[in-house]
Amino acid sequence: MSSIDKLPDFLKPSLKLFMSVDLVGSTKLKHDEDVLSKKDIGDTATLDTVGANWFSSLIDFYSGFEQKFTEQWLYAFTTEGIAETHWKSVNTPSLWKINGDELIYVLTIHHPGQIVVALYA
Repeated sequence: MSSIDKLPDFLKPSLKLFMSVDLVGSTKLKHDEDVLSKKDIGDTATLDTVGANWFSSLIDFYSGFEQKFTEQWLYAFTTEGIAETHWKSVNTPSLWKINGDELIYVLTIHHPGQIVVALYA
C-alpha cells in the first residue's frame, strides 16, 4: 500500500472542476435606477418593490437552474446522451458555494469525459 493510499480521502490529490453560473442582469435589477429615479429615493415602497423583484428573480434562478442542471446531467447518461455510463457512478457535480447571484459547482474529475458532460449539462 502506497503512502497516498493511507491518507484520508480529503488529503489525497485530486483534480476538481469548478463551474460558475450567475443571473444575467441581477445587479441592474437589484439597483434598478429607472425605478428609483421615478420616485423619491426615500420612498420605501419603491425600494421594497425593487428588492422584492430582485429577491424573487434570485429564488427562481436558484431553484430553476438547479433543477435544469440536474435534468441535463442525468440526460447525458441516457441512451440519447453523450456520456459513458461508468462516469456517472463515480460522482456528480454538487453545489459548492453560493455567492450572491452566483452558484459555484464542483466536480471531482476521474475521467476527462466528465468535463465534457459537465459542460454539456
